[in-house]
Amino acid sequence: MKVNFSAPVIAAGFLLTANVCLSQSIDSIPNRDGLLKRDSLPKKVMALVTDRFPSTRLLHLEYSQLAPYRYTATPSNDHSKNKVSNQSMVKATVNLNFVRKPHWMLGATLNYRYIATTAETVGIPAAGDNAAKEDFHYHNSAINALYFSKLFGKRAIYSGSLIVDGSEQHFERLKGRLSATLLLKANAQTKIMAGLLVNIDPSSNIPAMPIFSYEHRFANGLMADILLPQRILLKKDVFKNGRFSLGTEMGQNNFYLYRSDSTAGKYEFRQTELNSGFTYEQLMGQSLSFFIKTGIKTSLNARQFRKNDRVNEYVLNAKPNGALYVSAGLSINPFWKPRKK
Repeated sequence: MKVNFSAPVIAAGFLLTANVCLSQSIDSIPNRDGLLKRDSLPKKVMALVTDRFPSTRLLHLEYSQLAPYRYTATPSNDHSKNKVSNQSMVKATVNLNFVRKPHWMLGATLNYRYIATTAETVGIPAAGDNAAKEDFHYHNSAINALYFSKLFGKRAIYSGSLIVDGSEQHFERLKGRLSATLLLKANAQTKIMAGLLVNIDPSSNIPAMPIFSYEHRFANGLMADILLPQRILLKKDVFKNGRFSLGTEMGQNNFYLYRSDSTAGKYEFRQTELNSGFTYEQLMGQSLSFFIKTGIKTSLNARQFRKNDRVNEYVLNAKPNGALYVSAGLSINPFWKPRKK
């Protein structure tokens, strides 16, 4: 199998834990009568998570197609013919919750991605034969735990995940993630949250990173949805039970490679991307939603490295050009209900 440097899967990667942590940081918010809601915290958590974050819905299915693009790679003897003429991806995500108690939750996340490419690559060491058509399978599974408490008089959420990933051939790496998030402000118009994410992964160059979330609803119906460093979006409810989003989201794609011509054996390919464009979502009934996305995908970095090394100890580095992408899919979300106008 030939080494390929382009697999644009819309995945949060190491930012997923930040997504879940921030989205689950809901506190008691006054209703229209100025009274506090009496629902249990885990119930409110699930309602907010599934409403705001497609990656955390009960079942998420997505198909993506990328337009042809060229790329350069180092080392390489000839950059003129490095081209990906066709690339598609299928993704499935399942989120399960086993236990929901007043102060803690326990659940699991299952992810699967299939990537198919047709590439014209020159001068890059091959893994196996030099066939132009390639496919890659990647999966990861996580056990997630959340604990709700108070810190400095504010709602605090502590999150931990134990993750195992791999390919269609093997389970490869065991990882962990810890996060702590503090709800700084929450009212009908504005929610502000801040925290810290710790990434327990020997291959990662970023062991810890701050996370910050800001959501604000304007009087004209627009909503700013900012989650740093993952996304900056402007959203608006349109038509009947529809939502339009415009902005930029960061994604990460990775999969494993097996080279029979090397004693190193196992490699990992990891790519960080920016997807800039728009998304339209339409709720169909009370639990099923359809979405379509399109825009320009640009790569921040795309590297291949030995499985036991760090990302910055790469053996190959690629620079893909920007390309048009189109994605469509379905989500099953029993907690998402239309907002009352």
